[in-house]
Amino acid sequence: ILSGLVGSEMCIRDRPVSGILDVTPTYFETFGFSEPISGRLFSDSDTMESEHTAIINRAFATEYFPNEDPVGKELRVPNKAGDVARWLKIVGVVDNYVQSPVVGESWKDYAVIYRPFSQHFHRYGSIAAIFPNDGNKWISTLRREMDALSPESSPNEIKTLKDHRAFNDMFLGLLVNLFIAFGVVSFLVASIGLYAVVSFSASQRIREFGIRMALGCLLYTSDAAD
Repeated sequence: ILSGLVGSEMCIRDRPVSGILDVTPTYFETFGFSEPISGRLFSDSDTMESEHTAIINRAFATEYFPNEDPVGKELRVPNKAGDVARWLKIVGVVDNYVQSPVVGESWKDYAVIYRPFSQHFHRYGSIAAIFPNDGNKWISTLRREMDALSPESSPNEIKTLKDHRAFNDMFLGLLVNLFIAFGVVSFLVASIGLYAVVSFSASQRIREFGIRMALGCLLYTSDAAD
């Protein structure tokens, strides 16, 4: 919900729809957003005691703030518990980048709201790290350092971004091939059914054809004039 458009004044279907990511201040630098389009990025000063903030991407700004600067505006995200959500002040705008795009949706149109992880803590999360060379060589080191830092929080899975994307592409490819296989099977079943109907219809007229031939009728007709 955007400031100035209170929920009672908007239909649910007209409310802004976007992805939501809770990230640390170094997230943007890790994924190549060293500078915001406008405003600022998150910092260590964004804590539970400070003003709650948010950063939006270019797609969100273009869709919901087409003719104005969104920095300084406020929004809030209704939570699942149904409690009244806190207003978040928009402090920056970054370029478009989709971490988990919706299938069939262009990443250029994917609106995203970023919130400081320090203000929206989760028990589960993902850690992104940059390595100077092949990331696979550093996986064991990363796992060892994480175990030393927090022994009770063992990482579930560690893989490179390339491997992560390859897995997602493989999953989507599997779904596509599955639907293609279903389509081919459906076509074959429909073809067999159509052949059976035509064959049955023709077999029911065999006696009719025999009587017509006995009476001197031809098996074909022609509209050509002599």
